Amino acid sequence: MTRGIRLEARDADGLADAFLVVRNGTKKQNVLDDGKNVQYNTLNPNFYRCFELPTLVPGNPLLKIEVLRVRGRGRVKGYPYPYPYP
Repeated sequence: MTRGIRLEARDADGLADAFLVVRNGTKKQNVLDDGKNVQYNTLNPNFYRCFELPTLVPGNPLLKIEVLRVRGRGRVKGYPYPYPYP
């Protein structure tokens, strides 16, 4: 994952604080939460991250990449399409 382009502004200052969550299935070992690498105050974050997930073939063929946001002290879903909250 390299960049996010034109994310929707979700903060009062018109910017966003985004991070990535990568999923391949529902097991905890198949979820990578990159919340330690938040890209603060930008609508075009440069993530430049490489992820490896354990998987079985045949197995779950869906890879889900979510761009989430930090809000205050908590984390909130924010950017997966369609936008899930007002």
